[in-house]
Amino acid sequence: TGEIVVRLDLQLFDEP
Repeated sequence: TGEIVVRLDLQLFDEP
């Protein structure tokens, strides 16, 4: 469950 965390982190940084 490490790729999901990285994906969520990238999406959150891409939104702002």
